[in-house]
Amino acid sequence: MNWLTTILPGIAHPHRDLTPEQVVQVCLDALQNDDLLPAHESIRFAFNFVSPAHREFVGPVETFIAIIKNPLYRDLGGFERAELSDAVRVGDVAQQRVRLIHKQHRAVYTFILSRQIDTPFHDCWMIDAVIRES
Repeated sequence: MNWLTTILPGIAHPHRDLTPEQVVQVCLDALQNDDLLPAHESIRFAFNFVSPAHREFVGPVETFIAIIKNPLYRDLGGFERAELSDAVRVGDVAQQRVRLIHKQHRAVYTFILSRQIDTPFHDCWMIDAVIRES
């Protein structure tokens, strides 16, 4: 179908078998090359993994795209390499620190995820927030 389905076969939406680490990795894999895809397809893909609660806060996908393109979050795309710490889980909440290496600089983000309790995402790990550290 497209580039994303080639590198991420069978992972188009949250699934209960995905760990928090896998959710973060899938989103980073998509966002890394957003500049190569039309219409911010990879950001739209990552939006699939944003929790319903965070979607209420963020709004529609077009707003999410604008947020990711904002200077605070634009380093989530176009990086050369990602260094991921181990996720720390406490019950149904997880945090994972990510260091993104760009040609001229580095950026550090913390992803906060939670295991969803409501359908259609029951038992799926989804992203509640991404916080820029540096």
